[in-house]
Amino acid sequence: MRNIFYLLVVLFLNILSSKGFTSEHSQLLKNRFRVDAFSEDITLWINKNYQSPNIILIRPDGSKLYHDRHDSNVTWFNSDVAEIITLKQPMAGPWQILGEVVEGSKLYMVSEISIEVDPLPASIYQNEKLLITARVLGDELPIKIAGMDFLLNWQATLIKPEIFQGESYTRKIEIGGLKDDGQKLDAIAYDGIFTSDFNIDVPAGDYQIELKASNELFSRSKLIDLVIKPVPFSMTLNHLEDGIDVIQVLNVDLHDKSLLKADSKLQVSIDGPDQYYKVKTLNFDDVTGITYQLDPYLAEGGYILRARLFTTTVDGRELIIDAQPLNFSVSALDFQRTPERKKLEALKALKRQEQAYKLHFIEMLVFASVVLFCGLVLLIVWLIFNNKKKQTVAAKINKRKPILDLGEQLTD
Repeated sequence: MRNIFYLLVVLFLNILSSKGFTSEHSQLLKNRFRVDAFSEDITLWINKNYQSPNIILIRPDGSKLYHDRHDSNVTWFNSDVAEIITLKQPMAGPWQILGEVVEGSKLYMVSEISIEVDPLPASIYQNEKLLITARVLGDELPIKIAGMDFLLNWQATLIKPEIFQGESYTRKIEIGGLKDDGQKLDAIAYDGIFTSDFNIDVPAGDYQIELKASNELFSRSKLIDLVIKPVPFSMTLNHLEDGIDVIQVLNVDLHDKSLLKADSKLQVSIDGPDQYYKVKTLNFDDVTGITYQLDPYLAEGGYILRARLFTTTVDGRELIIDAQPLNFSVSALDFQRTPERKKLEALKALKRQEQAYKLHFIEMLVFASVVLFCGLVLLIVWLIFNNKKKQTVAAKINKRKPILDLGEQLTD
């Protein structure tokens, strides 16, 4: 097998110093590497600053290789954060990298690349949210480089042999990809662990799942046998009438004995008209499963009921399984089926009308009280002002009275 060498630029200077590298050694590893005379192929993984210019390689003889000008034995793949360069029969000796290599990064050389997938269960269920974790390895060690999502395309595909009209063929179903971006089920971004986030919504049966990591330069894949079993619970929505109300009753039965009913919970959400939305978490009864009555007075219109099962297998595996949504509707006839129902609705309407009259009376009473209070305040103010005015007039008259008395005496 031909030797393949991978050059990674991923770690910071503090990591290097913690491992005992001197600053001179770090500086040397930062932008130089040596190719021995026995190397047939080399693949360089170079981490650069975001959207920085393309890397330039300098051969031992001083000549340069560019991303758009290089020999036919060179394959060059670049992105905003990194570049992958494959050299066939490279010149032996010291090479140099020119460009905005990530500050403090160091170089690793490995001889072989592969992928590793964490063990999957032998069987899963339809509509199960399957968590797959995988890594890219160099010499059986994880490769960690920021922006790996830009360099690799991970794809998960289900493969199932089929026979149609006597002819055998292979059916392939793409179910999603894996990411290392710290989103959804991926715990930490750029830690070298790629994580899936998809539901297995396919018919039950025997499959193989193919996990492939690829780009323009290479492709690595793994095939894993996988049995998909039917959904382990049944869910029905019954339309019932008790003479007065028309109600919807949800019945759920967990019929797979390999699941722990005591540890199982069903999360139900209902979407409906007029922004109606309700979420409820239900527990399973050991005997009857789940019987849940929806709100009896739902508005007329269409509804969607969604359910998600959280459960545990007898061997301790935690599961999340989605049910197929149930659609149902509430029509005007549901409110007019019996005379008792009509009478009940009439009583409710009368009660609402009485409440409206009471509210109107209270509003009018409050308004009249406010008007009466304001009028009383104005009356008091007027009385005070009028009394003060009378006192002022009386005081003026009392001042003039002695003069009038003197005039009368003189006349006499």
